[in-house]
Amino acid sequence: MKERSIRELNNENSERRIRNNRKRRIRQRRRNVAVFVAALAIVSVCFFMISGLLVNAQASHSQAIHKVYSSIPVAAGENLLCIAEANVTPDVTDVASYVKEVKSINHLEDDVIKSGMYLVIPKYYME
Repeated sequence: MKERSIRELNNENSERRIRNNRKRRIRQRRRNVAVFVAALAIVSVCFFMISGLLVNAQASHSQAIHKVYSSIPVAAGENLLCIAEANVTPDVTDVASYVKEVKSINHLEDDVIKSGMYLVIPKYYME
């Protein structure tokens, strides 16, 4: 048998090294693509979960509030506080802000109302 020259051995080693490097680069590229696809899937799942939670949170807390106005006569002995307590909706407003709104609607400067007057009052309805 012929002995191989050093040059031939170096050539074979170089070719083997080139093939191994090419295989390694292909494996690395496949691994990078797999990591990218997995990260994209995780981000997509998180996005849809968060958006679903936000939609559910908005849907549960956003009941429609309807506001209508009514005219009522003031009976003897009534004042703005007792009218407000009878008509206020605790989920929407409190008594003090309701009294302030009634005063604003009816252009009252103070809390004095008289029997026989008509007041326009807001009424709130929730669906």
